[in-house]
Amino acid sequence: MDYEGFAGRERPALLAFAWSLTGDRAAAEDLAQDALEKAWRHWDRVGGYDRPGAWARRVVANQAIDRGRRRDREHRALQRLDGLPSPELELEATDAGFWAAVRALPARQAQVVALHYLE
Repeated sequence: MDYEGFAGRERPALLAFAWSLTGDRAAAEDLAQDALEKAWRHWDRVGGYDRPGAWARRVVANQAIDRGRRRDREHRALQRLDGLPSPELELEATDAGFWAAVRALPARQAQVVALHYLE
């Protein structure tokens, strides 16, 4: 079997499996795509397996676990920050159009403009 046939056949199952583990469609799409990308990079080995789809599902499972751990670490970090004084945001509501235009710029330009006006 070639990689394209594998990916076309396995993508819906990988997506469903990832969604069942995360409950988040966007995260599931990322996990499924990452598994397919890893399969592509290692296709010379993975393509020879009796069940390459099982290998890809294992990749999804491992990545879902890593995602959960990362989310838990972020949650604990945010809890540690809870209670610290929040920095005051000194942006006027009337400036919303200006900041929307800044966010529409390419990333580096937006950073320069934001730093210029905020610093």
